[in-house]
Amino acid sequence: MKKKYIYIGIGLMITLMVGYLVIWGINVRSYAPYIREEDVVYSSANGYLMETEGNILYYVKKPSFPSFVGNLVGQTRDDQISVFIWPSLFGNGVDERGVFLKTEDGTEVFLLYVTATMEYDPQKSTGLDEVQEAQAKELLQERRAEVLQIYSAMCQRFAISE
Repeated sequence: MKKKYIYIGIGLMITLMVGYLVIWGINVRSYAPYIREEDVVYSSANGYLMETEGNILYYVKKPSFPSFVGNLVGQTRDDQISVFIWPSLFGNGVDERGVFLKTEDGTEVFLLYVTATMEYDPQKSTGLDEVQEAQAKELLQERRAEVLQIYSAMCQRFAISE
């Protein structure tokens, strides 16, 4: 009788693991439409750097096992602004958006979560104290036009509708 429960337990564990792997594999494949092979200048096991004629570099990072989270990035060539989009499971929309902003002298970098209109999202915590948060908000406002331009270009390139 005990052996029967052990076999059921082992069978259940194997079924769960296979199910997890199948769902993870489908999710990873959902990143394929974001990658244009002809634009890829560098690729690694789960990431693709793509270049365009303009000032924006695009990067697609597929989820690494066992995570379901990957991201899409649009970044200026001078690395001052990076806009992140975290697609939802199976690429059916956008879960979150974020912006990395560097100060002009490059001494500080801020990660801010933003809304679809690239406004600061106060609901998300990024671990900034009040002074840093004020600096980051001000920097976002100063560079908002550039951030919107990058985000718009990303939405067009990756066929994301908002």
